[in-house]
Amino acid sequence: MNEHVKGQWHGDVDVHIFEDLSRTERKRFWQDITRLMMTRHENIALFMGVCVNPPNFAIVTRNMLKVKGPINLNNAVPQHEINIDNYCRILKIKKKIINSCKSFI
Repeated sequence: MNEHVKGQWHGDVDVHIFEDLSRTERKRFWQDITRLMMTRHENIALFMGVCVNPPNFAIVTRNMLKVKGPINLNNAVPQHEINIDNYCRILKIKKKIINSCKSFI
């Protein structure tokens, strides 16, 4: 069972709680933590900490929600403002995210 809660630690944070992890899931959890520790990108939630006190496992990330909801690059620019420059800017951001995630594969 996984749970997601909001919290406060040097600002707003999201706490992703993982319970009853199998051996395989724990191995994957550690792999994900290692990757998160090496990832820094303005469009990816900042990794802030981890709890690894069995059976409690949790990941703390910076809260990326805005007042109007989660960031969606496809809706980041209002329809009436779409032009080639804004379209290229969105594509560049998506490319940066993809390139930063390649090391995860």
